[in-house]
Amino acid sequence: MSHTPAPALLLAFVASLALPSALAQAPGTGAPKPAPAKADEAVEMPTLYVGDDAPALAIAKWIAGTPVEKLEKGKVYLVSPWGSSTFLVDDVLVALSKLQKEKGAAGLTVIATACDGLKPGSASIEKYAKEHAAEITFALGYEKDSLVDKTWREAAKQVFPPNFFLVDKQGKIAWIGDVDQIEPTLTQVLAEKHDLAQAAAAYKGAIALELRTRKLVVALSAAEVMENWEKVVDNAKKLLEMEPVSMGEHVKALLHALGVKLEKPDEAYAFAKAYLDGAGKDSPDGAMGITMAILDADEPIVPQDFELALRAARRAVAITKEKDAECLIVLATVHARMGKYDEAVAVAKQCVAIDAEYGPNLENLELRARTHVQTDALEAAMRSDDWNGVAAAIDQLLALEPVRMGGYAHLRMIATGVRLRKPDEAYAFAKAFVDGAGKDSANALNAIGWSIVDPGDEHVEPRDLVLAERVAKRAIELTKEKDADCMDTLAFVYFHQAKWDDAIAWAKKCAALNEEYAERVEQFERERKAKGGK
Repeated sequence: MSHTPAPALLLAFVASLALPSALAQAPGTGAPKPAPAKADEAVEMPTLYVGDDAPALAIAKWIAGTPVEKLEKGKVYLVSPWGSSTFLVDDVLVALSKLQKEKGAAGLTVIATACDGLKPGSASIEKYAKEHAAEITFALGYEKDSLVDKTWREAAKQVFPPNFFLVDKQGKIAWIGDVDQIEPTLTQVLAEKHDLAQAAAAYKGAIALELRTRKLVVALSAAEVMENWEKVVDNAKKLLEMEPVSMGEHVKALLHALGVKLEKPDEAYAFAKAYLDGAGKDSPDGAMGITMAILDADEPIVPQDFELALRAARRAVAITKEKDAECLIVLATVHARMGKYDEAVAVAKQCVAIDAEYGPNLENLELRARTHVQTDALEAAMRSDDWNGVAAAIDQLLALEPVRMGGYAHLRMIATGVRLRKPDEAYAFAKAFVDGAGKDSANALNAIGWSIVDPGDEHVEPRDLVLAERVAKRAIELTKEKDADCMDTLAFVYFHQAKWDDAIAWAKKCAALNEEYAERVEQFERERKAKGGK
């Protein structure tokens, strides 16, 4: 329940602009996920691979969609065996329905099968299918005698549902993996431009790699859980010696353990430079791992070598031939951290041209480019407790970006009304802003309202509850009663006025949007009872 940007947000603003949390696998790839195993467990090989003939369907009863009696040559299918609880995962339903809607006209048929003991007549899945009838655009059926589960999922050693199998027009398995990684393979298969032989070789190679490295990967994971950082470094180094390119995803763990947890930044940087210039020079994961270990928002290697981070990010972009959006956005972030905002924005635009989902990252970088002088001044003023300087810097920010930077109106009120003890000046600012540049900024209006009604110590005194009510109601109007923070502010206006029915009513609306606010209802009811209210 956070109403306004805390001062700490400013200090982390650039660090959190665009940096992805981690790379699960090589950019642009869809590596399979065979069954995990303990380090000493015998390995059971898959019997179903990419490139093999698709097994037959065995459906006992169709529940929804158009029944598919058999897989026919000349058609493309996406088959998803569902586990006993997978059908309750809404994002699976959404993903499959979206694919059927978007690709059905191009020739894709999506099929999901209820498996793992779910029998025809099972109340749970029957009820689920009925409740989601409008959303289920694909074929959904009960499998017969767990045959789909056995001949598809178990045969491929895909142990964690949901599992997805793409079948091409020749009846061959063209792809196995997570549905969010199905592009661009699906497009190629529909257009009959998919290189099946190459895909099969890559898949089998990935399986073989997983088997070769399994013991060390398990040991590395265990060492991280136990926080045995020496073992993390040792196991990561062994993996990188064995497979320096394909195991590059473990570089970040190694550098974090060595440079942060073991407090040996010089050794970490020496390893990173040797790896980047040597055995790992062709690993995009490894290069990205170096950059991300340096830029980590929570625990970066200190001191941060931004030049090395830049070189590694550029290397990842070069290896992926400027075609990987994640590599590009990380490079843009490095530029921003170095104060090179024109370069950051230019690279972010390249990224968005590849993947529009990175649009917000571009917007944040463009915002930072426009406001970095003022935000730098604000950061400096905060660090020196120069509250007059804080107020002046925020005034400049709000003049530039009254909507996007509106949340800092809260800090402006606190700086002037609380730290400088000039409530009249704080209220003069608030009234001018909410009647002028900030009148259409729900974020700014709520920030000002909260600076007045905050039940803690950080509020302007005396409380101008008339102003607080006006700005809270306007913020609620702008957000169409969809923002719990704004409604919580209005609830506290009524709380301070002892208008218990109104306070509780708005608190209940907050709780309906966000269950974290349920405690407000209880709090207000206790206060009403303690103070004799009805």
